[in-house]
Amino acid sequence: MEETTKIERRIQLSSDGTVKINTSCVVVGGALKDQNREWIFGFNRRLGKCSVFEAELWGILDGVTLVQGR
Repeated sequence: MEETTKIERRIQLSSDGTVKINTSCVVVGGALKDQNREWIFGFNRRLGKCSVFEAELWGILDGVTLVQGR
């Protein structure tokens, strides 16, 4: 019986948002790294006015969408 080797690749998604106080403009961005913490790619998005909670959700959504596309 032939054995097959399963190669598992883990990807870490980190995201964060920031708010410019005087304009309430929100920007979210993040980075994807492999299992060795090597940078794969980063992303960012200007959201305009929204809540911090919405910014965090956009960061997660953008990151997961990019992972699925690769």
